Amino acid sequence: MAVIALASFSGAPGVTTTALAMTFAWHRPALLVEVDTAKTSSILPGYLRGQFGRDRGLTALAIAQQNNALTAAEVMEQRIELAPDRSVILGLSSIVAAQSTTGLWSELGATLSTLDSAGMDVILDVGRVSVRDPRSSLLQIADSVQVLLRPTLPDIYTTAAQLTELRDLLAQAGHREYLELLLVDTPLETWPRADIVKLTNVDVSAEIAYDPRSAAVYYAGAEPSRKLTRNSYTRSITTAADLIRARILKRQELIGARPTRQETLG
Repeated sequence: MAVIALASFSGAPGVTTTALAMTFAWHRPALLVEVDTAKTSSILPGYLRGQFGRDRGLTALAIAQQNNALTAAEVMEQRIELAPDRSVILGLSSIVAAQSTTGLWSELGATLSTLDSAGMDVILDVGRVSVRDPRSSLLQIADSVQVLLRPTLPDIYTTAAQLTELRDLLAQAGHREYLELLLVDTPLETWPRADIVKLTNVDVSAEIAYDPRSAAVYYAGAEPSRKLTRNSYTRSITTAADLIRARILKRQELIGARPTRQETLG
């Protein structure tokens, strides 16, 4: 199995939208987990159009963790199906709840790491990463950490200024090379990929095409066009998923199996 974390440092480059689209494009059954602590679930009012209550999801898992009952079975129980082999665990039900979840993240990461028996991969919607972020343990267990940014000078400089801490954090887990940039195109003036790599000293994994209409299917639940499955946006998402997957598989061939839950918790 694999755990893929999508995060950002700047603006709103569309982490949730990209994570959701990538969940549908992923090559294996995929579970998307909203672990953004800066806001409540975006997928519930957006893609799901408010069709479910707030009683399922990350808040329920936080309660289970506080009661020493956070298990893989409980994680599976909190899923909402998006499509066959595609599901989501909704984010926190309130911003206040985020203040009491600091003890959740390491145990959640260890539990998610055991889902190989369920035959699925995990995609984490981390949202914006802050200094000394309490969700650091989730980033450290990921097989790939993708930092999203638009290829504009403000985004590039904001991201470059904060990458050092994340790079060092991953290096502590022996995962320094797991960090990559995922570019999200924009109609504004953009910088070349090679210049971004030079300024940040981090490789670019892929680029997501600019297509607000197609992206709205995922962030707002808009009606998809008949061309959605073959337009430039979907092709770019699929290409990004394939490239990320290929790098993960190459590393797993060299490193071997993912640690057990007990090994992850230490």
